[in-house]
Amino acid sequence: MPAGLAGSVPAAQAVVPDTFNPFVAAGGYSIYVREDAFLGGSETEGAVAVGGSLSVRGDGGNYGVIHFAAGTADYTIPTVDGDPTRVLAGQYDSGSAGRLQISNAGTSDPALLGTLKLTQDDPLYGYFERGGFTRYRLAAAPDADAPPLIDIEALPWTDAATAEAATLTALPTVADYVEADMTWTYDEAAQCLADVADPTNGLAAFPTILENTGGRLVLTGVATDRPNVVEYQDIGAQQVQFDPDVALGPQNPLIVRVPAGTTVVNAPFGAEGDTKHYIFYDLSAVTGDVTIQPAVAGGRIDGSIYAPNVDLTAGGSPLDGQVLSQNLDITLGSGETHAYLFRGEVPCIAQEGSTTFDIVKTVTGSGASLVPSDATFLVDYVRDGTDAGELALPVGESVVIANLPDGTEITLVEVVPPDVPGVGWGTPVWSIDGVVQTPAPDGSVTFTVQSGTTISVGLENVANLVPPAPTPGPTPAPGPAELAESGADGGVGLFAALAAFVVGAGALGLTLRRRSARR
Repeated sequence: MPAGLAGSVPAAQAVVPDTFNPFVAAGGYSIYVREDAFLGGSETEGAVAVGGSLSVRGDGGNYGVIHFAAGTADYTIPTVDGDPTRVLAGQYDSGSAGRLQISNAGTSDPALLGTLKLTQDDPLYGYFERGGFTRYRLAAAPDADAPPLIDIEALPWTDAATAEAATLTALPTVADYVEADMTWTYDEAAQCLADVADPTNGLAAFPTILENTGGRLVLTGVATDRPNVVEYQDIGAQQVQFDPDVALGPQNPLIVRVPAGTTVVNAPFGAEGDTKHYIFYDLSAVTGDVTIQPAVAGGRIDGSIYAPNVDLTAGGSPLDGQVLSQNLDITLGSGETHAYLFRGEVPCIAQEGSTTFDIVKTVTGSGASLVPSDATFLVDYVRDGTDAGELALPVGESVVIANLPDGTEITLVEVVPPDVPGVGWGTPVWSIDGVVQTPAPDGSVTFTVQSGTTISVGLENVANLVPPAPTPGPTPAPGPAELAESGADGGVGLFAALAAFVVGAGALGLTLRRRSARR
């Protein structure tokens, strides 16, 4: 599995709202790549998240990640572990020939002075001082300026240990941060977008062609109160205009639907203005390699690109929009990418089943303060007798499982809680809708979900303080009289028997603890 793709759980569906912005999955980053990315353009105005390995072009000087120069300054950047972040990645490719410069040029707002965050600690790299800020480069580089390297200008230099602590993330994957507000799966989003593009559902308007001169296409019938959908294959033009001139906005964005099997998209929108916030190319039905390029060589691309399962090659001069893809190659020699984040809303038909249950983990007891705030507890999850994976439960947070068929039988059982020094775990306490349950002998609870309902499941673990074992004092040596009275052979036999008893009791205690832990 590529670095940065969450390998876990929950293995279940999530909640899709009545309307949603599919780019919430990008977490506020102007570029979000679920696996690996190569940035070959001139620079990025925005914030970049790459789940796996990031590399940048080696020619043409530093590759800059800035706030604003020629695009828009009207956006914020995400935070990671409380720090404003311009670049979040699994790792920086040690084979890259590029120099990445995170300068935040174009702003002095402290909330926009973003830094670098990495989820993986690469032993080939180290942290060094450069001009008063921090440089991340190969520890064995032939000189201080040899690529690959990253200049983190918002991270003042103190020492290497401090820089490392500020750069490495608390959570293990990029998706843990970027997709944190995503309450649906990519498959569910794809179904919602397919429903919007189906005229029989009445969710969108479908503008028609009023004029087509080959280089310019005019659409009429653009709605103001709902999304507008056009099929990509119908708009082979260099520029698209509307008649009458309708302003796109949050309620009436334009969705360019790209069909499965497409390998090349010639992006036709080329007008300046705020329209680019409300156009996106929907590649949710597409997989594999796809190239998106300007309809006119060397031209611009206006609008965002939603391609979560696509290995995307893209490049405009500039590319004005948000990008979400599986892998990404920003064409070498192309222009800038600008953070025109998609701001539209898309309706969604409720998918099969509306039954939901949520499960919340709490930790109580005298040892609760010793349990790390980022501790995760695993629960085996069974649906209608079939293993559906494990649910990962952070303390104090809920995991929501939705869109279950009516009458689904759910069985949950906690896996062994994490080992925490100084803590002994009590028997877990399960509750359903606030009522404490009596688990089965194996510790599991079972319930059945009903259509149109939401069941709230609670799992409480009691953390008991375990006092440290007392340190035994020295055993006094027997005197001559005691040895004479007991006899040397008898003394050795008695000590051997006592030692055997102590070892046996310890083994018994270990066995009991292990059995208890398997509840």
